[in-house]
Amino acid sequence: MRDLPADVTSRSLVELAIPGSHDSCANSLLWAAPVANDEGRLVRTLGYLRFVRRLIQRWARTQCLTVTEQLVAGIRYFDM
Repeated sequence: MRDLPADVTSRSLVELAIPGSHDSCANSLLWAAPVANDEGRLVRTLGYLRFVRRLIQRWARTQCLTVTEQLVAGIRYFDM
């Protein structure tokens, strides 16, 4: 914050645009991890099938960078 221009440091938080990411830690998923209990019965029942598991992984992965890589890229707000 000390390196920001004075007109920015005097603004309230709601006036700032802070870059962030959604589901920040969902950059890798373990193949052996169980299907979440809050998923529908059909997904839980078929979750053992390889093609269903791949579909779940592709659907659930929301980030391609680690948290450290996101910080380096400029992300400053993390939704976990």
